[in-house]
Amino acid sequence: MGGIMTGKVLIQRRVLCRGLLCALPVGLAGCASLLVPPTLRWREEELNQLLASRFPQERQVLGLWLLTVSAPQVQLLGDQQQLRTALRLSVAERQGDGRRWQGEMVLDSALRYQPSDQTVRLRRVTVQSVRLERDQGGVLMQAQRVGTLLVEKLLEDAPLLKLSEQQQVRLARAGVEPGEIRVTPDALELTLVPRRAT
Repeated sequence: MGGIMTGKVLIQRRVLCRGLLCALPVGLAGCASLLVPPTLRWREEELNQLLASRFPQERQVLGLWLLTVSAPQVQLLGDQQQLRTALRLSVAERQGDGRRWQGEMVLDSALRYQPSDQTVRLRRVTVQSVRLERDQGGVLMQAQRVGTLLVEKLLEDAPLLKLSEQQQVRLARAGVEPGEIRVTPDALELTLVPRRAT
């Protein structure tokens, strides 16, 4: 009788072990997903550091103007789900007496995620205000219009940030991918959703 009971116990243990082994990959996948937070977050300070590495930027316009934008400062507009960016702006004549105008530009933009290169990009860039430090005049007004149009074109669809290789590997192992973008007063958030089958 003792031998029969011992045999039953051994069989039950083998079945239990096989069940655990079968469930192990699923369990590991579940554990991997638990190691990844439900959202990726970037504070204003982090966004400013990321943007600073991409500036200053210069563009020539029709051989007549040299536009320089620099020193970006980001503000999160949680109630509008947008990003506000203040930039230092310089517009210089390429001909004539080489007059130069210095000032500041403020623009708002929405955001989108680009899966092909895993970047968060600006979209619907709209200049809200331009202020150049010089007496008002026809040439100055023209410089403001040129600066507005060129900066909107320059920054439309520009990358704000890119997921690091470490982040990409962690998300792939956890079986998740970026989904919705949310702007809060404290941070830019990228929600994570189950990876779609390819």
